[in-house]
Amino acid sequence: ARLNRSDVFHIMDNFGIRTLPATPMDYRATEASGDGQRWGVAATATLALGDWQFGLDGERDEHSATITNPNVAAFRIENFNSAIRDLNGIFGQWNRRQGRLDIEAGLRLNRVDTASGPVGASIPAMNPTMQMMGMNAMQLAAAFNASQLARTFEDVDAVFKIGSNLGETRNLYFEIGQKSRAPSYQELYLWLPLEATGGLADGRSYIGNPALAPEVSREINIGSNWQNRRAWIAPQVFYKDIVDYIQGTPSADPVANMVATMMTGRPALEFANTDAEIYGLDLAFGYYLTDRLTLTGVVTHVSGRRTDVSDNLYRLAPLNGRVAIAYADGPWNASVELVAFAAQNRTASYNDELPTAGYGILNASMQWQVRDNLMLTATAANLLDKRYQDHLDGFNRVSAVDVAQGQRLFGLGRNVALGLRLSW
Repeated sequence: ARLNRSDVFHIMDNFGIRTLPATPMDYRATEASGDGQRWGVAATATLALGDWQFGLDGERDEHSATITNPNVAAFRIENFNSAIRDLNGIFGQWNRRQGRLDIEAGLRLNRVDTASGPVGASIPAMNPTMQMMGMNAMQLAAAFNASQLARTFEDVDAVFKIGSNLGETRNLYFEIGQKSRAPSYQELYLWLPLEATGGLADGRSYIGNPALAPEVSREINIGSNWQNRRAWIAPQVFYKDIVDYIQGTPSADPVANMVATMMTGRPALEFANTDAEIYGLDLAFGYYLTDRLTLTGVVTHVSGRRTDVSDNLYRLAPLNGRVAIAYADGPWNASVELVAFAAQNRTASYNDELPTAGYGILNASMQWQVRDNLMLTATAANLLDKRYQDHLDGFNRVSAVDVAQGQRLFGLGRNVALGLRLSW
């Protein structure tokens, strides 16, 4: 059994540790709060027909965020007002080994209830631009408050796996499943075009959609493992067909587009249900060069596209891999690792996603087990101080810093660390 609770309040502003805004009217401070509870209870049993697990769990989250201007008391935008997401689930899992077969089946049923309080905006008409912004915000708030804000989603997750031992050094497995996801509170209740997207950090302003349907992903995975005394290899391929995939699409709301253009220079993106597919492969391998030297590696490739229109899915990692050589001799361990990413040119056109160049970085680490309870470690990430941009990273929103505003963030430079681990 488990039970936990969180209660968070924090303030985000654009003047505390940043270059001060040009005018007092441009100051902003967002007061954000979150309250959450998690609980769960589960039991396991080993019976004649196999191993069983059953359980109940749930979580409840409530989020509010208010945008203010500390120089203008009347300025107030209710970004989120008591946005609630209440999830309760029941699940069961069965596993059985019989001869060379290993069989697993699982089922989960979730009920997700969401709701939001009414929102509003008070933007003093200090100039014609602010007057227009205030009128548009009030219109968007009225439309949002008149929509159906209380929603109930019923998600069904299921999985079936079967593996076969083909001998001491080989096995083959086959997996099918369904995974559902109810929309997040940002995807449902972001009524004003903002970048409050829960982590997209792509420089675009988004607007929510209270009428969203849940995502349903149907998946298949086939893989194998092979090994002998000196080597091993583990390939797998996967395919996902996703109905009602949730992503941003160009908004058709003229008021939302006007507000977004006034704030960012580009129209808004609206969360919407689309259809998509994702497919790819993973390959892990290893080889014992000597009794002390081991070569290991992983290669990953994934592709995704929308199937309702002709477009690539947004922010997918390009072909990438890592190869490492590790040395182990008694209390000493050391490794050198090369991490490489290909260029990503399969980008989403709906939001003008930018391509990224390929790159490679070199990492190294060493461990010395001085005694049973004492270990010294040393690591060096990006040893050659390579300047690169990860395709999954966000974009800079801050002015007057080394990275231009709107440019993709750069990866971590050379990073060296020494560590000591003592246990008793």
